[in-house]
Amino acid sequence: GLAVTGLPTGVTAVFSPVQSVLSGTAPATTRLSFTLAAGAVAGTYAVTISGLSGTVSNTASMTLVVATPTFTLGETNAGLVVPRGGSGATTVIVQALNGFASPVKFTAVNVPAGVTASFGAETTAGTSLLTLTTGSTAAPGTYMVTILGTSGTIQTQAAVSLTVTAASLMIGVSPASLTVASGTTATAMVSATAVGGFNGNVTFSAAGLPAG
Repeated sequence: GLAVTGLPTGVTAVFSPVQSVLSGTAPATTRLSFTLAAGAVAGTYAVTISGLSGTVSNTASMTLVVATPTFTLGETNAGLVVPRGGSGATTVIVQALNGFASPVKFTAVNVPAGVTASFGAETTAGTSLLTLTTGSTAAPGTYMVTILGTSGTIQTQAAVSLTVTAASLMIGVSPASLTVASGTTATAMVSATAVGGFNGNVTFSAAGLPAG
């Protein structure tokens, strides 16, 4: 018969088939399957496989590694460009590994002053939405915000780049060139476009005009 010793708690081993018939010099094979319960302790174990036929026996050794349940984090948008006074979002992806099946709690660190971070619900294996909102006091620039995922003693992280743009105006004129005869009037259309969350009144003036 076949047997396995040295198994850690929470691990069971099954042979299929449990017996093999040797004939001549051809080797006999069987499949050895290991099943891990939820409480199996992670680690590296020396396992001994023994075979017995009447009074004849022998053993073989193997190493069994019980992996630690864990998870990784990723995001769908690693670079956010947000105008001051606006908001941007990225989806945080949780990838479960080695049988991980516990809720993950999210926090954001290295968040610049004037910026707030909010997450969706905790998740085991799926996604959560991170929203970064910039206030009027947020300083323009590029920042690296760290996303921390924590579940019990397990913690992993991902990073997202946040670029805060300043509020400003874009002034356009059409046409860009005018030819005006003496004693006549010509017209151009001037436009003002808000950039970076600008909100306010715009006063237009012209400079560089020739005399008359």
